[in-house]
Amino acid sequence: MAEFLSKYQCKNPVVLIVFNRPEKTAVLLERLKQVTPGKIYVISDGPRENRKDDLLLVDQVRSLIDEKIDWDCNLNKIYSPKNLSGPIRVPSGFDEVFATEKQAIILEDDCIPSVSFFRFCDELLDKYSTDQRIG
Repeated sequence: MAEFLSKYQCKNPVVLIVFNRPEKTAVLLERLKQVTPGKIYVISDGPRENRKDDLLLVDQVRSLIDEKIDWDCNLNKIYSPKNLSGPIRVPSGFDEVFATEKQAIILEDDCIPSVSFFRFCDELLDKYSTDQRIG
């Protein structure tokens, strides 16, 4: 049991889907810091033209990415300068991620998993990596 509770480093790449919620992103990044994944992808849509507050909020979220991810990792920023909308930005971001990655843990900015979630995902991604029933 002590091994399970000891510090854990996430083995799989983590994909973060962020937009304009700096408070939620900050909490997620603090959790991510506890498992220090070695590879992180950040998918971020650009600000909406009809929402003046988006420009500031999107910039705040992107600044948090730079400030809070302060451990040694491969950080891949998949940022759109203009708003494509979620139904376009997220799949196009996934296309970039999965052009090089076989598997990854995907989190939206408002999903705050427990630390044990990352171990759970790593173990199951490994266990089912060759199982054609799992996508």
